[in-house]
Amino acid sequence: MARHYIGLVEACLPDGGDILLGGWSLGGTLSLEMAHQIAVSGPEHLRKKFRVVGMVWVDTVFPHHVEGETQDTYVGPNERIAEVTQDMIDDMTNQQLVQLNMMHARRMVYVWDIPAWEKAEDKNGERAVVKVQPPRTILLRAKGSTKGDSPSFVDRTRQFRMLGWEKYSAAHGGFIDSVVDVEGEHFTVFEFDKIEDITAHIRRAADELERRTT
Repeated sequence: MARHYIGLVEACLPDGGDILLGGWSLGGTLSLEMAHQIAVSGPEHLRKKFRVVGMVWVDTVFPHHVEGETQDTYVGPNERIAEVTQDMIDDMTNQQLVQLNMMHARRMVYVWDIPAWEKAEDKNGERAVVKVQPPRTILLRAKGSTKGDSPSFVDRTRQFRMLGWEKYSAAHGGFIDSVVDVEGEHFTVFEFDKIEDITAHIRRAADELERRTT
């Protein structure tokens, strides 16, 4: 998915340049993988072509198990996801299709190897592992929790200020610079009555990250 999205960025910016990445929920983890491929693990031409100067995440929950989390509601690597045929898909409602895709998304991020920001380089004729700093990141965090009979998987790390990214961020130079509260809960931050608020927060975060590169 990340490589596909990078291809779309390349199509829009054929000459390359400095870019900001980001996204909501899964989109935040996707931007992290994109940034890693551009800076570390992808084709060499990407490192010469683009520089990710920052990321803006909107309520992106750490995808793996975190010690002290309140629940375990993501799809595990051995949990079976029922196969569906095209005929079944054709008969599904939009809500059912969304639920199916959400399940696959949870499965993908659960088995995803979260990037290690280091790479091997030649130094004085020897191979050495060099740490790479991830792009500076601002996390916009929903103030509320989802409503329902049982807590949603998106709230399993809600008690952590960084939504579970604390140890990962610390291990990689504290790349999450700040956490900013936004109105709503995970699934309502983009509802019409909150568009003005979330737009202002995204704009401020992008402006702040851009200023740090000048």
